[in-house]
Parts: sequence; structure tokens; C-alpha cells
Amino acid sequence: MVALLTGKGVHFCGGVLITDLHVLTAAHCVHYRDNLEPITARLGEYDLSRFNETRAQNFQLVDIQEHPDFSFSTNENDIAVLRLHRRAAFNSYIWPVCLPPPGLDLDRVTAIVAGWGATHYHGLPSPVLMEVAVPVWNLSRCQSRFTQPVLDTALCAGAEEGGRDACRVGIPQRTMNATRSCREHCLASWRREKTWLVEEVARELNDN
Repeated sequence: MVALLTGKGVHFCGGVLITDLHVLTAAHCVHYRDNLEPITARLGEYDLSRFNETRAQNFQLVDIQEHPDFSFSTNENDIAVLRLHRRAAFNSYIWPVCLPPPGLDLDRVTAIVAGWGATHYHGLPSPVLMEVAVPVWNLSRCQSRFTQPVLDTALCAGAEEGGRDACRVGIPQRTMNATRSCREHCLASWRREKTWLVEEVARELNDN
């Protein structure tokens, strides 16, 4: 997990490392922030209330690429790639995730939501990195249960009885298969976003 911090060191969003130079996050997290103050990406973070965690490493951002069709009003294409000022050194606490192949069927898959979000509705954010298992919903079932519009390309996940979900959008979501390997998805994940993400990361890698 990657903790995104304001210039004053306040945590405001989460992300995930996808290469040694790139972080995946939600576009709404950085949409109005890149021109306001510097953003720090902290890798290897666990407890935000402790300032002496030796495993945590801070990185500055040198580029922010939002999806060109991101809509702040609908959260469509809510995805962004951040470029770090230097390459991250991988270790037991800092490691990139696997990106999913095109057309992966996630219906009835159990996903893991991780981050420093609130532990209950309208509650305070957790200072400690947490995770929770949630089932992925069939899209038609998701659309029938929500009062607000749900786009056809959305990925819905949460406990049927409530109480287990992502209290902060932009926190990464992993799907676990039988071999315990993980594949990364955003909470508001769109097919067009995945195509753009692959192209964007490929372009960045070719430039480096």
C-alpha cells in the first residue's frame, strides 16, 4: 500500500505500487491537489501515528496522469498514475502488485480491501493499515440495490449484511485466487480505465 500525504504530512488517500516508478490511485484524490501543494507518496507505511517507522520511505511526485475522460461529477474513469521522483527499492514491505489480464471474470470472487479508511460509518480514519474481505457482486444485482446510478462498467463489492466495505473510495482492492496470488483493481474500476492504464504505464516504461 501507498499512503498519499499532503505537504504537511497529513494522509488523504491511498494508492498501490504497480512498478518501481509508478503508483496507481483514484483520479479524484489528486484532481485538485497537484497545483495546490506537493504530494508525498509514502511506501512501506503501517502506522500513520508513528513518525519513526524505519521501513517507510517517502517519495516526491514528478508527474500526475489522470485518465483523460475522468469525470469528477460521476467518478467515471476515476483512475490516475503517479510517477515517483526515483525508483523504489523492493523489499518485504515494498512490492508492486499484479495487474489483471483483460476480460477477467470477477463475479463471486472474494476481494480484499486495504487501507487507512474509517472503521465505521462517519467514523475517523484508522491510523493503522487494515484490510477486510468482501464479495464481488454481480453488476445487475448491484444496480438493483443502489439508489444512485451505477455505470455498466462498475465493479461492486461489499458484504450483503453491511458493515464490511471500503469507507474511502480510492483504496485499492485485490482479488485473491486459489494460489493466493493477487490482482489489483480500483474500487470504481472501468474497462476503459484498464485499457488506458496499460497504455499509460507502457508509455512511461518506454520513456525510461
